[in-house]
Parts: sequence; C-alpha cells; structure tokens
Amino acid sequence: MNSYLKEIADVCGTDKNLTYHLSRHSFATLTLSKGVSIESVSKMLRHTNIKTTQIYAKITDNKIGHDMAAFADKVKDLNFATQSQQIKPGIDGQFDILSLPEKMALFSLPPTLPYDAEREKRLSVIWQNLSNDEKEMLWKNAFEVEKSKISKRKLVLNQ
Repeated sequence: MNSYLKEIADVCGTDKNLTYHLSRHSFATLTLSKGVSIESVSKMLRHTNIKTTQIYAKITDNKIGHDMAAFADKVKDLNFATQSQQIKPGIDGQFDILSLPEKMALFSLPPTLPYDAEREKRLSVIWQNLSNDEKEMLWKNAFEVEKSKISKRKLVLNQ
C-alpha cells in the first residue's frame, strides 16, 4: 500500500512522504471536517475504541470556523423568523398558538380523531369566520370551565 502511495506522490509531484498511516489520518480529518460524526468515522476506520479515532482526527481551525459560521447563520435565521412572525393580539393570538388537540377541544371535537393538517386549516378558517362574541364564548366554555374544574379538584385534594 505504501509503495502505491509513493507512486501517487511522484505522479502528483509532491515531496510529501505519503503512507498508509497518513492516509487514514487524512481520511479521518477530512470526513470530520465535512460533518461526518466521529462515531461513523470510528466505525469506518474499524476502531474498537472511539479514543483511538480522536487521536487520528485533529479538528482543524477551519472546521471550527465553519461550524461557528453555520451556527451564527442558524441563530440569525431564527431571530429573523421570530421577528417576522406577527403575533396577533388578544384571543386570535391565543388561538394561533394552540396545538391541534387544544383547537379540537375548543370546538368540542373528540380527541380520538387522528392528526390531520387539513383539519387544523379548516378549524382556523372556522375560527376566523366567528364573531368576537362567539370566539369568547367558545374559549370560555373550553378553557375557563376546565380551569375551574382543576381549581375545584385542587381544593378537594387540599382538604
């Protein structure tokens, strides 16, 4: 294997002493720098202990810089998404943040119905077509009654 690597070095015109050991080290470093997990690289190199892989795999400054830049982009995207979302005031804003099961409870639908993205859209359309009085009545019936039941249970338990 080493003699083949020396031939490759000659063809490429490099003075670097290419060896099997160097190729494994380079492979580990390159795969890690491209985002392959250290556990996967360890298995590819057929190491029985991940500490052996850590010796081979020097994490380069370039990799660290790349990872930090990717992280900064994700944080920037998250901040932009959070700032660009307009949270509606009042009861409409509260409705928007409900989970589908909570929305189903609001409309007194059985919780045994399976999740359906279309159902969630239909419930939102129905909600938007209700008057403010109807929305408040539904809200009170679904959630305020439940809160009073919980408060009564706590009172009974405390006695």
